[in-house]
Amino acid sequence: MEYSFVVFTKTDIGHNTCTDDLTLYKSYHVEKEDSFWSSELNCPVTLYLVKTDKGTFSKKNSKIFIPLEEHRNNQLDKLLQDV
Repeated sequence: MEYSFVVFTKTDIGHNTCTDDLTLYKSYHVEKEDSFWSSELNCPVTLYLVKTDKGTFSKKNSKIFIPLEEHRNNQLDKLLQDV
């Protein structure tokens, strides 16, 4: 992945994941991406290293984010539906 900006959407991913120090619909820069197999979840997991609102770096599940461009498109679609 080219490291880019993602938007925190607090998507329900089917299990608990830490969302401390993140703001809903705020964009975060992905500093690093790590993937591994989770035997607990029995599926691959991707973690993004992002700088949290407190200024510390933390690994967060990638499924709670969407790409910035996707978020922008979703917002434009909402605006166009209201016209």
